[in-house]
Amino acid sequence: MVTLPTGFELAPQARELILTWTDGEVTRHDYTELRRLCPCANCEIERDKVRQSMGLRIISGTRPHPAAPLLLKVEPVGRYALRFEWEDGHSAGIYPFAFLREHRLE
Repeated sequence: MVTLPTGFELAPQARELILTWTDGEVTRHDYTELRRLCPCANCEIERDKVRQSMGLRIISGTRPHPAAPLLLKVEPVGRYALRFEWEDGHSAGIYPFAFLREHRLE
């Protein structure tokens, strides 16, 4: 049986997303960590560039991941994922439910 979220709460003071699941579990997710792990293609490319870099990398323009991201909106994507809209305008990442269960705060 697939475990699905039944509800969510944005907790901007704690900078956390709180998800409630069909099995009764409640998970907490740090905004900064969610933004850093964004699964979209652009963010994945940026992480690969940093991993492959031998030295310091100079990034022009704004930082690819803000130091203190603010999560503005959560919307479902089918019955398998959530999409987040961040204060910096980024909203391309689709976070599968299994990913969210795996990447929760302990």
